[in-house]
Amino acid sequence: MGTTTNELEGTQASAENPIIHIGAVIPNLRSNYLSRLLNAAVLQAEQHNCRISVALHNKDPKEELRLIRSMVADGARALLLCPINQGTKFEMFLKDLPIPTVTVGNYISADFPFISSDEKQAAIDAVALLVSKGYQKLIFVCPQLSVREHENIHTHEQRTYGFIDATHKKNVEAIIVSSSGYLEELDMVLKNEGPRTAVLASGDTRALQIMQHLLKKGMRIPQDIGVMGFGNIDCLQYIHPSLATVSRDLEEAGQAAADILLNIINGSPAPAETLLPCKALDGGSI
Repeated sequence: MGTTTNELEGTQASAENPIIHIGAVIPNLRSNYLSRLLNAAVLQAEQHNCRISVALHNKDPKEELRLIRSMVADGARALLLCPINQGTKFEMFLKDLPIPTVTVGNYISADFPFISSDEKQAAIDAVALLVSKGYQKLIFVCPQLSVREHENIHTHEQRTYGFIDATHKKNVEAIIVSSSGYLEELDMVLKNEGPRTAVLASGDTRALQIMQHLLKKGMRIPQDIGVMGFGNIDCLQYIHPSLATVSRDLEEAGQAAADILLNIINGSPAPAETLLPCKALDGGSI
């Protein structure tokens, strides 16, 4: 069977414009955040003759390092990371690589372009919404803080800083629940009656777990206690009462990540930091 002129032209074009390979090394695709962001990055990259290969390390620091080395060995022109490693040693490891690195979600240093939602401002806006609803005591539930010494949790740290700053400025009582047994710790905090209280969870999935836990204990939401999350995950449209949350434009973040990677590969300068706005969304849970 012969080859058409169009097929020959397509082959020639491919030879003249080889596909650019970018390696993405991330914890997993279970989170709404990473799956949506990465999908947008892949679609954006495909428009520029670029392929993003994805490797998952399931929050294993050693596996993350191995996969990064593997991507470099396989010919990746750049790396996209949501890193779990942190610290000077990891920073030097990345600087010694022969290809550039861009990070999303979790920050390394000013030497690596960083793309994220403005998580600190998001927490400030969430607190403002809760205070506007009349809540005088806010409980921030963030068990990720319990692993901060050995895991990069920049996103959750930024939300924590925003919560602390906002509750201080609003002059409302603030408590942070940070243990891995956060439901038991939350029960202890709620034992004593106090002013009108709301729980702000550092993630929608955790907020839904807390809602279920409180409902099983006979508490009414929002009559007895308010609950709010972060992320605006897809399943929230099926939840009753509707969960108040913080929405992030993950598609824009993914597109920005792909564009910055391609600009770096092509020799153009990249912004040190790209922070995208979030929006606090009201819901029946508050």
